[in-house]
Amino acid sequence: MEDLSLHDILAIFRRRRMIFMLTAGSIFVATLLFTLSWSRYRATTTVQIEQSEISTSAVNGEDLTPQILADRRINQVQQKVMSTESLNKIIDALGLYPGSKKTMSAANRAKIMENSAHLDFITSNISNPAATQKESIDQLSAIAFTLSFSYNDPKLAKAGLDALVKAFIDEDANQRRTQNEKTTAFLDAELKRLEDTIKDQEKKIAEFKAKFGESGPSAVMFNQQASLNNSLNLQTIENQITTNQATIATLRVQLASADPYAPALDDTTKEGKMINSPKGQKKALQSQYATLIGRYGPQHPDVLKVRAQLEALNKEPANSTLVPSREADNPLYLQLSAQLAAAEGQQNGLLAQRASLKAQQDKYNRFVAENPLVEQQMSELSLDLDNAKKRYATLTEKKSAAAMRANLEAGGNSARLTIINPSTIPEGTTPSRKILLLAGTFFGILCGLAMVIVTEALSQAVRGANHLAGIVGVAPLVSVPHISVSPRHG
Repeated sequence: MEDLSLHDILAIFRRRRMIFMLTAGSIFVATLLFTLSWSRYRATTTVQIEQSEISTSAVNGEDLTPQILADRRINQVQQKVMSTESLNKIIDALGLYPGSKKTMSAANRAKIMENSAHLDFITSNISNPAATQKESIDQLSAIAFTLSFSYNDPKLAKAGLDALVKAFIDEDANQRRTQNEKTTAFLDAELKRLEDTIKDQEKKIAEFKAKFGESGPSAVMFNQQASLNNSLNLQTIENQITTNQATIATLRVQLASADPYAPALDDTTKEGKMINSPKGQKKALQSQYATLIGRYGPQHPDVLKVRAQLEALNKEPANSTLVPSREADNPLYLQLSAQLAAAEGQQNGLLAQRASLKAQQDKYNRFVAENPLVEQQMSELSLDLDNAKKRYATLTEKKSAAAMRANLEAGGNSARLTIINPSTIPEGTTPSRKILLLAGTFFGILCGLAMVIVTEALSQAVRGANHLAGIVGVAPLVSVPHISVSPRHG
């Protein structure tokens, strides 16, 4: 059929015109009937994602949480609105798809309505995409979307679309309100936790200062200076103790050689002789004993008498009539005793003062040695407290910003969805009946031509010289045209 001429093609069309007309006519009639019964109406509206009339930077400086892009935000709202429960509420309220409640499940009814609704985002072309990196998220999200709903009744199509738009606006407002409430509750909980943390840190620092205050950073200079002064005082006390020890030793030697008793008169004798002290008597007898033994020998009666007196004096000094029973009254002895007692008392005071200074020195040395570790621990506690206070201040600002956004939301000044092109009752079907009829007519013509081509291709008849030449490979010598014989009229 590749070598068919225009004449051959026209001849084929004349032969197969009935097949063409039947096929095209059948499809045209079917299209006409379908067009006359077509009653699908689509209502459309445009919703703008309107930004806040008050700049967010003027309200809170920095956003509490990054704003999500508009398409993502609307998709989240769409998931809620297009849920089975939400769509079934609209279907029942408007009486859509009558009879389907008895024959279909709620999920299938919602699926039918979901397929009848369509959402398209309206975006603007950006001439310089790289510049969008410098734009704020709020600026990039300032777009709109169209929402449409198809139904076989124009009024119900508009009513169904209005219900969907209302559900979108209500759900968007509800999500923003819920987000603000959850954000405020979260910030309140975090602020309460930080308040407890700050109180706990302040208590720890107070306890730490009470325990290691004298070792802390503020006392290190004092401890070092006090340790130096205490060392000097301790050295002075050591020198005083050494000097006082020498004084005590000297007084003790002098006191040992001094006679505690002054000479006294013997009132029992008429001569009134001086009565020596026991020590003086002993020395006198020892001197007399040495003189007599040298003069008379050890067995002389005078020597034996003096010896007996010495022995008696050594054995019973307290009961001897030779020893006067009285307290020491020698002024020199008493003076030396007083000086020795004073020196010993001063020595005890110096020793006690030295012990106190050593204890203080050990304390100051311990404070100075503990200072690096105490300073590190104190720095860690102070750092934790400062960080907690900074987080508290930041969260306080964010809570204030959240409260401002809640006020904006309550006053209707926050970002919200607004209808810019309200829906109307559709006047024509979608697609229109004219388009359906034209499409059916064109499709019928194509199908008729296709049936002619298929029928001719399947035919075994030889049509014309060219067809024969194509079959046998040789052109015929003579071609006799078709001669039509008209019947005779008699």
